[in-house]
Amino acid sequence: MMSQKRQETKSKLLAENDYEVNLKNEIGIGSLQRGQAEILQRLALMETQLGQLVRGPGGAAPRA
Repeated sequence: MMSQKRQETKSKLLAENDYEVNLKNEIGIGSLQRGQAEILQRLALMETQLGQLVRGPGGAAPRA
């Protein structure tokens, strides 16, 4: 009976630890996804700006 009680307590503590680890990982993954989205957004803006520079003020690409 006492052994069963200890096992239940141990199982409960392990489950709580698993939950905390999973929650921490979920928060970390969300942070990484937000950072990645920001980088992609900045890259798209840079590509747009580069395209405007290449085309020049008239809007047409320079001829080679």
